[in-house]
Amino acid sequence: LSNPNLKAETGLNWEVGFRFAENRFKNTLQVLYFETRSKDGITWVTSGSLVKPLNMDEALTRGVEFEWSNRTFRFLDLSFKGTVQNPRDLSSAKYYNDKYLPNEPVFSEHLICTWHLPFQIDLTGELHYRSKTYCDRANKESVDGETLLHASVSKTFKTKTRFTFAVNNITDEDHQNIYDSYPKPGREYKATIIQDF
Repeated sequence: LSNPNLKAETGLNWEVGFRFAENRFKNTLQVLYFETRSKDGITWVTSGSLVKPLNMDEALTRGVEFEWSNRTFRFLDLSFKGTVQNPRDLSSAKYYNDKYLPNEPVFSEHLICTWHLPFQIDLTGELHYRSKTYCDRANKESVDGETLLHASVSKTFKTKTRFTFAVNNITDEDHQNIYDSYPKPGREYKATIIQDF
């Protein structure tokens, strides 16, 4: 449903962080503190099969992002990204005040490990984690947290062709995207060919 009475969103975002790199063991670390304050933010309200955009009074999200990468050995790349945040609805309505913002996890992380093998073959393993999220401003409907594992093998040929075969959601977990009202399929198999010219 349309809403011609929507107000324009306004917001203020600031962040501060530091980055550290050392060459001996090829470590890079970045830590970032961020804060976002928004007013009249647009949220989607679902009732049955109908969805309508509405304004929130005010919201505040504070958090820290971590990013680390390492390549001590030529044959191994490691990287980790994680976020810890406190996304809060600061609406004047008591029913919503101090609730978690919809579709915003408190914890999320992404770990990638890539082995570089002979003959230009790469093996990659990935771990994705996301904590529980809420679908509504009242925090009555939620999507459980999830941990997903992915793996892929890639081969690069002299013709600048790269072939990748991937298995996503190796453990065949039921999982649900925060924007969908139904679970996603389990394990997925993908094949990709990329040709550079």
